[in-house]
Amino acid sequence: MLMLLLTLLCGTAAAVLRGFQLVNSFDPQTSLIEPGDPLTTALIALSVLFVAGAAVYAFTAGGKKRPVKPLGKCWLAVEFAALAALFAASAYDLYTGFSDKPMRLTVVCLGILGLFAGAALLMIALSVNRLPFTSVTGFWATAPVFWACLTLIVDFWGHAGNPVRNTYVYGMLATVFCALALYTAAGFFFGRVKPGRALLYALPGVYFAALSAGGALLGGLIGDPLHTISFSALLRLVFIALHLSAAAAAVLYGRFTPPEPAEPEGAAEPENTEAMENTEGTEDF
Repeated sequence: MLMLLLTLLCGTAAAVLRGFQLVNSFDPQTSLIEPGDPLTTALIALSVLFVAGAAVYAFTAGGKKRPVKPLGKCWLAVEFAALAALFAASAYDLYTGFSDKPMRLTVVCLGILGLFAGAALLMIALSVNRLPFTSVTGFWATAPVFWACLTLIVDFWGHAGNPVRNTYVYGMLATVFCALALYTAAGFFFGRVKPGRALLYALPGVYFAALSAGGALLGGLIGDPLHTISFSALLRLVFIALHLSAAAAAVLYGRFTPPEPAEPEGAAEPENTEAMENTEGTEDF
């Protein structure tokens, strides 16, 4: 859990840097950043260092066997808050998609798929303390993956004509890592248990979502008139930060640990135990 706490602290520090960068680093006439801007350099350096540290942690400690612990009310509260943000973002997407003239079909589809993904994650959250999971649960686990992929497409279309990548790249990275983390988590329900890989994607997803959402809010509070974020995009970033935090906690509490195979009574000891020890854990990442 220490790594998750460190992720939240780094995300908060990056959000502060991002907020001041949005206000002070962009030229109001060209919307470009001056080369060598210290805030931009510090933000990039912090992001690279964090992603590298998260990768090292995932490769070294992510695949370790962990005792399965029940997830308590605090975990459920965080997940329910994440789902509330997802439901609100999806409802807002439906409203804006239908109210715009002409109707924006992709935004309407994003809202419908978001509501379906939220319902799926709610079902999983209510059954997360029950193992083993059923195949029905596995079917529901695929819905959030499609929502994340469509979100990435819609976000890219929204910024396709913007040549200044620094204005949206961190939010896009949050969505990319969210899609990868949801895909990896869905694999657990189909027998592909990769706890290290789940942490590799979830921790940077939390970091970049906190950076983007917190930076946009702070920039708006201290007076950034140029770089605004839509209400639904802000809610989606809140969902990503909270849900991936809950997912990382679930991994660290052993909910994504490969189950130990049951040995039949009187089973003979394997002859080549040394070879088995050398290969143990290689499939956990």
